[in-house]
Amino acid sequence: STVNKEAISSVNKLKTIRKKLADSTENIQELMIIQEMKAPKQTYLLERGNYDSPGEKVFPNTPESILPWPKNLPKNRYGLARWLTHEDNPLTARVAVNRYWKNIFGTGLVKTAEDFGNQGELPSHPELLDYLAINFQKSGWDVKKLMKMLVMSGTYQQASKPNEKHKKEDPENRLLARGPASRLSAEMIRDNALMACGLLNDEIGGKSVKPYQPEGLWKINSSEYKADTGNSVYRRSLYVIIKRTVPHPTLATFDGNSRSACTIRRQKTNTPLQALVTLNDPTFVEASKVFGEKMARNPDTQKAITQTYLLLTGKTPSALEINLLKEVKEREVNKFKANPDKTKGWLNAGYYKVNAKADPAEIAANAVVASLIMNSDATLVKR
Repeated sequence: STVNKEAISSVNKLKTIRKKLADSTENIQELMIIQEMKAPKQTYLLERGNYDSPGEKVFPNTPESILPWPKNLPKNRYGLARWLTHEDNPLTARVAVNRYWKNIFGTGLVKTAEDFGNQGELPSHPELLDYLAINFQKSGWDVKKLMKMLVMSGTYQQASKPNEKHKKEDPENRLLARGPASRLSAEMIRDNALMACGLLNDEIGGKSVKPYQPEGLWKINSSEYKADTGNSVYRRSLYVIIKRTVPHPTLATFDGNSRSACTIRRQKTNTPLQALVTLNDPTFVEASKVFGEKMARNPDTQKAITQTYLLLTGKTPSALEINLLKEVKEREVNKFKANPDKTKGWLNAGYYKVNAKADPAEIAANAVVASLIMNSDATLVKR
């Protein structure tokens, strides 16, 4: 093994073959799956929760008060899925439609969307909840049909501005006397800015992405964060990598979940840090810059402002808002022309490169206007 040339040559060939074999498997992306055991392990009720104190034997089953286990179903994950979606199961459809209602209206018919048990609240409109649940089941669990029905309802299309009577008698709008008003979620705020300016990469599926993030955050775990480049940084927030100990700061500031635990109902806060993010985060500054370049191409300032406002908010600005934004634009143009170096902060943010032949003062001034719209209540809050 140490002297014979043929033996040494054979060992080297074997190493090469083993390395190729290892490379062919290690470089393949893997996905965790679950498979039923042929002989399931016996499970016990643990005394006082101690793993080394097994008590009474327990077996797979479901609460009979909801729906007794049908005799024709196997007691495994497949059987559980069939039990959950059984036409006689009253719970699954009710929980599902309540969560979709919460997504649209801000609060579920059962306010505690995460708890339908004795500790949860009773539904504000029980008959409506039953009606929606039954229709959802009969439609074949058609989510698109349900969502369309909710947003086209007269309840949703009401004005969201409360009058004095509403404020006094129903401040939380539990009686649905007005339309919903709620701040967009963390993911929606980022995606809306990217979509409106035209940067959003709507590719579906694939691995997680690493968008812009302040340097050094991952060093707390002795890790290094290397941000993606190119079109990857514009992918939807759904694909932003989540490190449980160090959540992405943009999403976390707007109450995005760290995913260390399942959360059905997020808390909603209003802090100065949120304004700090939308005013300074490279994603939002870059989106403003893209808007600035597009607005600079339009010789009609009023039309450019109206189009940007419409893209970001879904609404047409009033004459008063247009005049205010035109004044801001004129003031900023003069400021940037007097001090050209101030345009660099706006024009150098992110990977997007503006047209080098365009007037930098004009683009930067329009970017300020776009940022002002992006930070307004009309953009951040759905009313």
